[in-house]
Amino acid sequence: MSPEPTETAEKRPISPLLFLALIAAINLAGPFLPIPNVFAAIASGVLMTIVYVGAVIGFGLGIARSKFSIPTALGLLVGVVAIWLAVEYGLWPVVRSGLRAAREVGQLPTTGQQLLFFGTTTLQDLAMVSGACLVGTVLAKMIKHANMLGPIGAAIALIDIWGVLFGGIVSQMLTNKATQPIAERAMAAGPKVGV
Repeated sequence: MSPEPTETAEKRPISPLLFLALIAAINLAGPFLPIPNVFAAIASGVLMTIVYVGAVIGFGLGIARSKFSIPTALGLLVGVVAIWLAVEYGLWPVVRSGLRAAREVGQLPTTGQQLLFFGTTTLQDLAMVSGACLVGTVLAKMIKHANMLGPIGAAIALIDIWGVLFGGIVSQMLTNKATQPIAERAMAAGPKVGV
C-alpha cells in the first residue's frame, strides 16, 4: 500500500514591493504619531527603527532573490536614478520654497506642507534604497564571471582611496582638529604593518 500523496502548499516569498510600502509608511506616518511621554517616545523610536531596518533588509533580500537579468536590473536602476534626479532637481526646490515662504512670514508649516516634505524625503529614500539594492544585484551577477573580479576590485579600491584622500569621512576625521586625536588613537590601536 503506497502512502497517500500530501498536498504541500508552495511558499511564496513576500514581495519586495510590500517591504518598500512599509518603509514608505514608516517615513510618512512616523513624524505624525502622537507621543504622550518620554518613555513612549523612546519605545516607539526603538520599535520603529527595528521595523524599518527589518523592512530594508527584507526589501534587499527580496531584490537579491529575484531573478533579474543584468539588463533588467540596469533598466530598473536607470528608472530609480531618474526618479531620484526628478525629486532632487524638480520637486525639492518647490518644497523648499514653500517652507521658506512660510518661515519668512513667521508661520509654522501646514500639515500639507509637512506631508509634502516627508513625502519628498520618502521618495528619495525609496529611490536610494532601491538603487543600492539594484547596484548590489548587478554587481553580484557580474562577480559570478571570473573576469569581472579584477575590475570590480579596482573600482572598490579607487572608491576607498578617493574616500581617504579626497574629502571622505577618513580625510575629514584626519583634518578636523576636534576629531584628529580620536583618529590618531584609532590608527595607533590598529594593526601594524609587518607585525
